[in-house]
Amino acid sequence: MTPRYVAAFRAYEWTGDIALLAQRYFDNCPGARHVVLLNEANGPIDVGRYEKVSHGDDFSALGLPERPAGRSLWFNADYSYTFLRRALPDYDHYVISESDVAVNLSLERMARYAAEHEVDAILHQLQPAGPDWHWYGEALAQDDPWMAYVFICVFSGRALDAMLEARQALARAVEAGTVDRWPIVESFIPTVLRARGMRFAEVGLFAEVEDLVYRPTKSLRDPRAHRPGTLVHPVLGRPGFARSLLSGHPPGDYFRNGSVLRQALAAEPLADVAPTLADAFARIGDHLGLAMLHDEMRRQDLPVPCGPDLAFCKPAISSSVSPWSHNQDPRLDANGANGHSLHEEYGFHTGHEVGAWWMVDLLQDCAVDGIAIVNRAGFTERFRRFAIDSSPDGISWSTRFAKLDDQEVSSEVERPWSVSFDPPLVARHVRVRRLGPAGPLHLRRVRILGRVLDRAEPVRVRADARELA
Repeated sequence: MTPRYVAAFRAYEWTGDIALLAQRYFDNCPGARHVVLLNEANGPIDVGRYEKVSHGDDFSALGLPERPAGRSLWFNADYSYTFLRRALPDYDHYVISESDVAVNLSLERMARYAAEHEVDAILHQLQPAGPDWHWYGEALAQDDPWMAYVFICVFSGRALDAMLEARQALARAVEAGTVDRWPIVESFIPTVLRARGMRFAEVGLFAEVEDLVYRPTKSLRDPRAHRPGTLVHPVLGRPGFARSLLSGHPPGDYFRNGSVLRQALAAEPLADVAPTLADAFARIGDHLGLAMLHDEMRRQDLPVPCGPDLAFCKPAISSSVSPWSHNQDPRLDANGANGHSLHEEYGFHTGHEVGAWWMVDLLQDCAVDGIAIVNRAGFTERFRRFAIDSSPDGISWSTRFAKLDDQEVSSEVERPWSVSFDPPLVARHVRVRRLGPAGPLHLRRVRILGRVLDRAEPVRVRADARELA
């Protein structure tokens, strides 16, 4: 019996490595209609030549609530399955793979088996849900709960219809207040379909599934991800593999011999993992770790992203925070102006005060050749008059430059306001201080240009400067 089926590759982003896994999946479903089941909640995604079935994260038109808030599509993968069924209703079966599954065998036999034996669901590790299962609490939202993994699965059209009907009924019960629990997809699907007397089969009947597991994550370069006859999960390329590992290990472990993180990333080129490591170091304010990473990048002749910016990801603090700050800790909020990510509007936001300031500790004496400042995007008129101060210890300060006119300070990253010091000034701490009446200080980016000073190097210091046009 020739099956009429859709092969859907479920994704929420599109990288070169995800495209490779998609190609492998579709190559192993030659008789299917190939579609990328794509979450485009954050905007359009180009998937090349593939057909898209696109959705956002709002399924209220299908009577499906956002529950839990902010995680509904992760918690309820069946939402996108039933959306696929509505978009392409004229098929008997639907083979659905997550974007982190490596498919190393033909899936035609699986699809044909489902059609010939009228199987409604082919799932992985179908069994009663027990207390040792990490999602058992969510499974208890249903009577007689079962569990199964849905990394890769096959459903009949009537199974998908039943899922949608059951979720809609559950949503109405929650709205009426008769139910207050919401089951996760790995429990919801097998429990609902069993209750309706549907027929099942195991993924393990058709493939080797030793590495079809929840954890650990495997690199696309790992030989296990390419072994013929297997289905492997989770398999991630760059930068997802490093990002997944860093969610469970501190980035500093990368420099600790024998650590799980170092061993797992040993085969990954530093050029591929460095941006993700840098993000992780910057996020927790590990400036020593970031410096070690940059040193290693230089040893391997890789470009260091911060260039000559001495302030990049160094400890910073602002005079205060406000309700509009990104973080209520003045140290974390201040890092918005010199951290790894550039904010669209402003990096930090002080309160309304006289003499509001932002300060960075360069961690050692530096020869500062210049300073570049990117103003807030919007309300640029609030930052026109200001002073730049320096200090060897963060206690005694000297004013090195003062802007006393009302000329606008640019908010364009490509055209920052800047000042140069010739000869350079020597400083460990640099402060930008707002002048004039009370008001907030909020900047997008502050860059300190120069070099670390050799302790034995004599440097002439001057207190004046010339403003660049």
